Amino acid sequence: MAYDHITVERINKDTADYIKRFSTRVDVLSDEAQELFIKSTKVIDGMHISKKLGTFCDAILKANRHVKFGVAKSVKGEFIHGTNCQAVAELWVYMPEHEYATMRVGYADYAVKGHTESKFGVYSRLLQNNKFDFQRDQYYMVTSDDIERIMKTVKKVMRPYAPHETANVVFEPYQGKVHNNVWSVTSVAREAKDATLGLNDLRNELFALYDLGYEFASETLKDKVGKWKKAVTEMAEAENKKRNAYFVSVILRGDELLCNVMTINDVRTIHKINEASMSQVFKMDDLPEDIAEKVATLGMVDKGHYVEDVGMKVSNTTFWIDRT
Repeated sequence: MAYDHITVERINKDTADYIKRFSTRVDVLSDEAQELFIKSTKVIDGMHISKKLGTFCDAILKANRHVKFGVAKSVKGEFIHGTNCQAVAELWVYMPEHEYATMRVGYADYAVKGHTESKFGVYSRLLQNNKFDFQRDQYYMVTSDDIERIMKTVKKVMRPYAPHETANVVFEPYQGKVHNNVWSVTSVAREAKDATLGLNDLRNELFALYDLGYEFASETLKDKVGKWKKAVTEMAEAENKKRNAYFVSVILRGDELLCNVMTINDVRTIHKINEASMSQVFKMDDLPEDIAEKVATLGMVDKGHYVEDVGMKVSNTTFWIDRT
């Protein structure tokens, strides 16, 4: 599988669910088992994690005290003997004010085949291990039994997504919506044409058109030809229209809401967002009126919903805005 971009929203939900489930599981343990489990684990952000992972997290917090930890989807665990419970052996690392987690860290057995000793591991979009296919998790991983060595990797990759990275993660669905809009009017144009060409009296009407001096003898044909012409005109306009956009991401910095606005040109022809794409940061109150109005409109629709000439809502803090 390709790299798994995990949102902070997903981590918050899955972590809350995990803590709730875990609390129920621990409640049925004997007092002796509970005491053993507590002694054998470390608590961080409400989760019981393995001691080695705890040491790893402490080192990460020392490097950046602003990060938080959580679980998402499926993560590895470490069985605590004598308790019939597992401590968390992998965690996602994130900054609460950003859209995506920066990386996943763990202390576990990461062997591809068989079993080996557990190692410290880092999983990040910024890593490339060419020993593995890019569809494998290991392509995005570095492991080591030396915490100082693995922390050098952590410090290199523990950075939030740049605006163009966030835009690339959600670009394909937006581009698909734009394509679908064009294909929709194209389909209407074809259907209108086929309906006209499928009329049994088309030949007779064409003869009548000639005989009567270009006056239509059939109002039905006249109506369908008119609709066909209108649909073809709209198809040409849709296909020739250059689709430009803004990618807007909202971030809370201190007590102030800021908007990063990236300018994207011709979304129907590009395949990836360029890091060099022009980007500007506005205070929320200074956001250009046309962008602010469209953000407000998209704020009222569901995630993934596309509104023609307005844009698409990606999340509560990220939006694709059609430049019109």
